[in-house]
Amino acid sequence: MYTRDNLEYNRFNPIKDKLLIGVQQDWFAKGHKSLSMKAFVPAADEWFKSTQLNTVHGWDKFDCVDFTLGCTHFIESTAGAHGWKIQVLPDDYSVYTYMGINTTHPGDLEPGVPLLVSIPQWRYLDIRKDWNDILLECEQKNIDVHLDCAWLLAGKDFELDLSHPCIKSVAMSLSKYANDWNRCGLRWSRQRRMDSITMLNHYYPTTNINVASAGYHIINSIPRDYHWNTYGKAHQEICKQLNLQPTKIIHVVKDQEKLVGIGSLINSYYDTNP
Repeated sequence: MYTRDNLEYNRFNPIKDKLLIGVQQDWFAKGHKSLSMKAFVPAADEWFKSTQLNTVHGWDKFDCVDFTLGCTHFIESTAGAHGWKIQVLPDDYSVYTYMGINTTHPGDLEPGVPLLVSIPQWRYLDIRKDWNDILLECEQKNIDVHLDCAWLLAGKDFELDLSHPCIKSVAMSLSKYANDWNRCGLRWSRQRRMDSITMLNHYYPTTNINVASAGYHIINSIPRDYHWNTYGKAHQEICKQLNLQPTKIIHVVKDQEKLVGIGSLINSYYDTNP
């Protein structure tokens, strides 16, 4: 039986089980081949796109694929490339406002100023209900859109169309699989711009060879849809037993309108009930 003891209201610690911990331990305990960022990119590209639980259309529009140091690197690089003149929507990641980016409400977006959006969105645990309206506004106001898809790794049943011409770049990382010890990921873009990600990939290709090599070890050790395939039934059973609402994000559920993290509950339960 699950209990409420390890529920975390408004905290969303990821699942960190024996396999995920073992991937990290194995990396440090054994010798591994070094791998360049250039070699990591096609392998990671295939891994991210191999999900069977989500549908993403329009990948063919994004020919430029680059290594990143995670989605925070993508955020900083995108904002920096535009002189930090960039827009974000209300209720998005707090890290955006921590960086000094003020929120702008849909309908009031400033023409010509790029928009950074997270999909799935953490507060709704889904794609925003007004997403199509936002894209229409961006089209009318000539606003480039950049998507932070960090939580897609922990999601299922999402259908996302990247083919809209306003969407210029997309990023994902490995961090939601308990890889805070080695943050890395990819950026897909329609056209490269000169920014910190481009400079890292094309002028300093061996700088983060250790990170890329560990990233390659991670994707070869963890199946792309591991969380839901392993703990999908647990997610449903927790909600049934504790009177919570299931969501599309593996480690987060709802208690009426409150968001509840269940990553630590799953960790605790399976540590004591192997």
